[in-house]
Amino acid sequence: MQLVLDGAIAFLSAVGLMTLLWLLTELLWSRQRREIPLMLVLPAAREAEDLEYRLQLLAEQRSRWNPELPIWLVDCGLSASARERARELCRSLPGVELTEPVELAGKMQEKGNEPWESAAR
Repeated sequence: MQLVLDGAIAFLSAVGLMTLLWLLTELLWSRQRREIPLMLVLPAAREAEDLEYRLQLLAEQRSRWNPELPIWLVDCGLSASARERARELCRSLPGVELTEPVELAGKMQEKGNEPWESAAR
């Protein structure tokens, strides 16, 4: 019986030691900077009354994460007046671009191979 208990204690000790080593290794690996592709997309449709507010909030968040990230404002059926307002906003805010949904797919494929820095610095 003593042999079984000693074997169980040795097994549990080995499992505990391996768990500690695993956690330590994971902690060391997680400290490395990882790069992920990150894109900011804001869809806009119809009159988009709060477009300026949403775009400014997204631009503020971008400045906290990575100011070099592009913001793509996607025209999902904007009215003519809203589209003109969106163009003005794109000119006034750096890194903001107005695009169509079809064009966005192509841009995402182009940028998919070009990673930007992760937002978690």
